[in-house]
Amino acid sequence: MTDNENRKPTAKASASKKEASTESVLNEFGAVEKKAAVPSSKKPAATEKKEDRGTASASPAPKKAVIREDAPKKDKPSSDKKTVTERAKEERKEETKVNEKKTTEKKAKAPQAPLANASTASPKKEKTVAKAEKKTDEKEQPDLTPRSAKPAHRVIPYVLLVLTVFVGVSLILNLICNQNNALQSNPSAHWMGIVGYYVCYALFGLFGPAVFVLPLLLLNLAFFWKRYIDRRVTISKIVASLVFLLVLGAVIHVICLVSLPADRRDIPTADLMLYGAQMTSGGVLGGKLGYLCYRYLNVAGSLILGISLLAVSLFYFLGMTPQHVWDHITAKRAEKRAA
Repeated sequence: MTDNENRKPTAKASASKKEASTESVLNEFGAVEKKAAVPSSKKPAATEKKEDRGTASASPAPKKAVIREDAPKKDKPSSDKKTVTERAKEERKEETKVNEKKTTEKKAKAPQAPLANASTASPKKEKTVAKAEKKTDEKEQPDLTPRSAKPAHRVIPYVLLVLTVFVGVSLILNLICNQNNALQSNPSAHWMGIVGYYVCYALFGLFGPAVFVLPLLLLNLAFFWKRYIDRRVTISKIVASLVFLLVLGAVIHVICLVSLPADRRDIPTADLMLYGAQMTSGGVLGGKLGYLCYRYLNVAGSLILGISLLAVSLFYFLGMTPQHVWDHITAKRAEKRAA
């Protein structure tokens, strides 16, 4: 009886120890699950005791094994990522070092200006650099203001208008007071004075009677100067007007040559100037061109070429084409038929 009684308390003590160990294992298992992200290199003391004693229950043992297998697997990718980032940083550092070496080599190879002239050359270099920067800024930033807004282009139309009035009045009064250049010996008797007389003499002497078209051409330029400047066609308009004036003088001279005998058709330059002032030829410029056309094309060919050039220059000067004229005529005819 005494042996049985002594065994019973020992069995109870062992059972209580087992229950305490299982409770401690379960508590440690819960703590391990919370800290699963952070692997533990050392085994917990409770698990070592449990392995030594061999008193662990059947149910928690496989869970502890799963924890041991899973914890290192979760840590491996983090260590791999760290190695990749470290390698990328090292490669970047190497690239920066190589670039720095290259820049230092280039600076060493570049020729350096002497120190004696550094003080004198630096202000000049700064000025040139500033000018270059200004030019680049002007090129990069387009000028949105129209060209006709400049002060010069605002004044030129008024100058052309005044010139138109002066030339037109001078030419008209020259017809009245200076017929056949009668005031050649007394230019001051001209109604526009000596200036008016010589202006008329020069214009008639160069272009002949064709100079009466000049005030109209100047008037057109005065009214549409800003438009021509903005469209960048000013020079072409001026050339077209001069061509029209010259060709008109040549056509007039060809008509004048018809009445002259063959041996008197080649007129010297001085006589062409005088005959132009008397309005009996095409002047110096128109007369020379008219005589060449008459010599190689005769009357018919000269007139065909002259009239065609007059039409082309006039259409271009007015900003028109034969197609525009034809469309305008057909539109008017259609309106009349519809009415």
